[in-house]
Amino acid sequence: MALGPRARVDSDVPPLDLVLSAPEVDPYLAGREARFEDLTPGTAKSVAWAGAPGARTPFAVLYFHGFSATSMEARPLPERMAERLGANLFRTRLTGHGRPGRALAEAT
Repeated sequence: MALGPRARVDSDVPPLDLVLSAPEVDPYLAGREARFEDLTPGTAKSVAWAGAPGARTPFAVLYFHGFSATSMEARPLPERMAERLGANLFRTRLTGHGRPGRALAEAT
């Protein structure tokens, strides 16, 4: 491929139209995760803020866990990476994860 055709890539990324402001993120995530009564403690979607809660940072670390795992699996690596970068850390929870096994069937 080094000598083959090269696709032109538009590297200009348009600005995001954010639906939530940074201070609204924690209440939003808490409300969404509260819908699941069977959620294992410590596995909910969350943000570890680098500074004051709701404060934006130039970079953010997004942690996506592996299959049938939770964000607890790789700790403290994502936290240390975010700390070194001075970045906020978003720990997501994929559909059905962090809940009893039958909940994994909800994933598509």
